[in-house]
Amino acid sequence: MPAGLLSLVQSTVTPAVMISACGSLLLSISNKLGRIVDRTRELDSEDRNLATDVDGVTRVSIRNQIDILLSRALLLRNACGPLYLAVAFFVLTSLCTGLSGVAHVFEVLMLALFVVGLGTVVWAGILAYLEIRLSHHAMTEEIKELRLHG
Repeated sequence: MPAGLLSLVQSTVTPAVMISACGSLLLSISNKLGRIVDRTRELDSEDRNLATDVDGVTRVSIRNQIDILLSRALLLRNACGPLYLAVAFFVLTSLCTGLSGVAHVFEVLMLALFVVGLGTVVWAGILAYLEIRLSHHAMTEEIKELRLHG
């Protein structure tokens, strides 16, 4: 296979792999976000159905959990945006790959778009990691509270 053709195939496949990776991350984050929304709705319903004579600790605990879940949902929502943006950058990278034979400017643009796409994936990964840390923190707080009051 000629070196130029091999290079073109590699340049075309790399963005496709990154698009697939972003899709996998989006699926995972969307599933997690769905579970958080469901849990928030359950806790909200539980809070609404509590009797007025229930101890304040239970009500405060539920509301604290809801606040943490809302923060987690916000982080996950904010992680989805950069991933969708990265998909767009990688699609444009593929387009520039096809046009790179026409003008040198498309090669430079292709590289720039790919690097920006990678940067947005990194940003989304940081947000997803922060959500995981918050989830762990919430879990430890719930266990501490359970041991203290349960």
